[in-house]
Amino acid sequence: GSIFGVLNPRPARRAGCIAVSFETQLISLGASPSLRFCDARTQDGLKCQAPYNAESGEGFCEAHARMSHGQRGAIGGAGRQGVRRVAPLATVTRGSGGAH
Repeated sequence: GSIFGVLNPRPARRAGCIAVSFETQLISLGASPSLRFCDARTQDGLKCQAPYNAESGEGFCEAHARMSHGQRGAIGGAGRQGVRRVAPLATVTRGSGGAH
């Protein structure tokens, strides 16, 4: 997965999101072959998408890895205690002078 650095972000209008004003505030730091995103389902039926280290051998984020297979496979997911969905940081549009 790709790793990005965000310099001096500001709160966005949408809850849980941040915004940047200039492309130079978003820096690509590289890629990590060990970065994965959890495929377990949440209570609302969506993918969890919390990041985790694939080298851990668990195959799920920390919260879902602690659950039994039956708990993760329950209808609608296994709950999200301690798990936060990560929202996209920004959408950068080249030539617009900023991000949205």
